Amino acid sequence: MNTQPPKAVVAVAFVIGMISQAYGSDRYRLQTKQPYEIVRSIQATQDGLAHGIGSPKTTLQPILEHAAEKFLAAEESVWRDPKNAEAAVIFTLSGGRLQVIKKIIDTGTSPEPDLELMRAALAYVEGNESQARSLFSKIDAKAFPSVIAGHIAVVQAALITKESPLEAIRLFDLARILSPGTLLEEAALRRELILAERIDDINRFASLASEYIWRFPASAYFKNFHDRFLESVTRFGLELKPTQTVIFEDLLAHVEAPGQIGLYLQIAEKALVEGKLEITRFAAGKIRQLAVANEGDNARAQLYEAAADVLAGKLEEGNKELDQVNMRLLTNRDLALRMAVKSLSKQIEDESTGEQGPVSPDLSGRDSYLPLSTRNEFSSSTIEIAQQKLEQAEMVLSEAMHEQHLR
Repeated sequence: MNTQPPKAVVAVAFVIGMISQAYGSDRYRLQTKQPYEIVRSIQATQDGLAHGIGSPKTTLQPILEHAAEKFLAAEESVWRDPKNAEAAVIFTLSGGRLQVIKKIIDTGTSPEPDLELMRAALAYVEGNESQARSLFSKIDAKAFPSVIAGHIAVVQAALITKESPLEAIRLFDLARILSPGTLLEEAALRRELILAERIDDINRFASLASEYIWRFPASAYFKNFHDRFLESVTRFGLELKPTQTVIFEDLLAHVEAPGQIGLYLQIAEKALVEGKLEITRFAAGKIRQLAVANEGDNARAQLYEAAADVLAGKLEEGNKELDQVNMRLLTNRDLALRMAVKSLSKQIEDESTGEQGPVSPDLSGRDSYLPLSTRNEFSSSTIEIAQQKLEQAEMVLSEAMHEQHLR
């Protein structure tokens, strides 16, 4: 058995030690410290947030405000030291008062490379992306000390995410290498996950998500990650390829069983409406595996599988399954879905026998005459009709719930 403590525990212990040194017995003990020493205290506090120590509002904000007062009162000569000049940049990128860096730039006492970096940081924080992109493009993060290099790489990546997502991913990776175990690494991981989804790279997304969950489970920003993670998983599920099912299942293994069932239910329903029948069947099958003891979720899975069979033209099999679904276990939304599929099935049967006539009244309350589909267009037109019907079902259900609320 490995007796070494987990990396996360070591990181937390290190952060606690740093904060203890930074704070001491007096209030932050910042009175006699140089700006770069004060910024170390800020960074220690930030890194604590990445490991569940404190909160941004109650822990970090008071330190930033106190630091701003000290920086504004500092002699101009203080900013000649590159360490202090770079500390001012870190302070600014950490959410510190802009008045500080503006005053330092105006004095012009810092070395020119640091002044250029200050101007770039100010443009970025003020939202002047064009100027910030131009200024940061001339800066080499690796030419600066590691304490600030990670910050530079993160900003450079953030400025090019839309135009060059692969280069942005490289820069986020660089920031993580330069700043391991810090809030900067945590933030870079979260942003990189968004890019992995954008470029539709499920393998990279799965690897980064596992890394985040392992390294930063107590982060103050874990909920931000979790909410986005669930949205991304649902989108990946709707675009799933047969070769990706295993990695997708591994990805969802990070979620507790009830959460997995909820995600698979969303995927099954949305895939059905979009006519992605194989994905519907895959998701419904996973629901059956995970919800063995939950009759309601099993009934919904059965409904989606039956609806997929109807859309695929397996009318007899699909209708038999629909009739076997226990309607008392379905939600109002699913009852409306079942009604829409039944209506669609009747239309398909009429088409197959050459009959043409009104379908039973649709769910919007108006008689609907659905067009006959040719043999060649059977699948696509069936899905199109189904989408219309399911959208009508959703509309009527929403209206009914609204009316009930008004009563």
